[in-house]
Amino acid sequence: MSCKTAKNAAISADSAVQKGVVHISKECGVIITITENGTEVKLYPVNFPEEFKKDGLKVSFNSLPSRAMQPTGCTVDHVVAVENVRKAK
Repeated sequence: MSCKTAKNAAISADSAVQKGVVHISKECGVIITITENGTEVKLYPVNFPEEFKKDGLKVSFNSLPSRAMQPTGCTVDHVVAVENVRKAK
């Protein structure tokens, strides 16, 4: 396995399709809750599309860690960049 292959494999593992629920909060704006190993995890998506900003909407998406800061007073587990956001069943 070359270095390039290992890097691409790591990106693919991080950006697996996830399913979650959108929540609108005063402190954060939008957060997505997902369940990971039986635990609720809160994500702050830095680039969340406007058309999906609806409280309680179930979505599927890919995410990658982001170095962006979360808003002051916003308590989440991870800040992420999202892509391929779509409504989930």
